[in-house]
Order: sequence, then structure tokens, then C-alpha cells
Amino acid sequence: MKDVPSSQLRPEKPQGADPFLAFEVIFKGEHVQGQAGPYRQFFADISAELQPSATSSHKRNLGLLCPSTNNASKIGESRDKYVPCPSSKSTYQLELFDLIGRLMACSIRTGAHLTLDLPKLFWKQLVG
Repeated sequence: MKDVPSSQLRPEKPQGADPFLAFEVIFKGEHVQGQAGPYRQFFADISAELQPSATSSHKRNLGLLCPSTNNASKIGESRDKYVPCPSSKSTYQLELFDLIGRLMACSIRTGAHLTLDLPKLFWKQLVG
């Protein structure tokens, strides 16, 4: 997606009952109906891969988000939150953070749920 211009990820909202998608998702080898189902599933899968937990079915860890201090120690408030990993500094990881930002924008525009359990401090900084 890094080669896709941002303007192409901002489609006009369709009239009527057509799904509002920023891009098309195709799962090869899987039988899914319609366009909106794979699109929503894509965002659910990305959310699970970004925030792996001991009970998660997704065991792949991209190393971009790590458990917050309260999450790791299981004390205090917001024990289910994740924060950007301070060790994520490689060019590849920074490109992935850029991709996450693009996906966040697409999910906000189209109403798909990118469920990121980030602490209030992160969201306050993001929205000012």
C-alpha cells in the first residue's frame, strides 16, 4: 500500500446500499460473499495481529505494539492496553507504522472497525 497514493484511499461514499470501501480485499482460497465481509475481516485480522495476547488465536507478532506497563504487570487501570514499542525503529517497522496510520484513516472514513486498544494518553495526543 505504500505505493498507493493517499487520494486513491479516499473514495466517494457510494449512494444507496453499496458498501463503502477504501480498497478491495480478496482472500484467496476462501469462500466469502460480497465485498464488505472480506473488508471488515481484514481490519479484524490486522487488529488481532497488532495486539497479540496469550489467548489470541493469532500467534504472529509484528512487534509494533507491546503491552502497556499495566497490561504486562496486570495491575492498575487499563490492563488491556497496548503502546507503540520503543524498540520499533527499523525502516521496515516505521513503514508499518505509516501503514497503520493509513488503515486507521480508511477505517474511520468507511466505518470499518480497526480495534486498537491504545491508552487514553495516546488518543489524546492523536486528536489534540
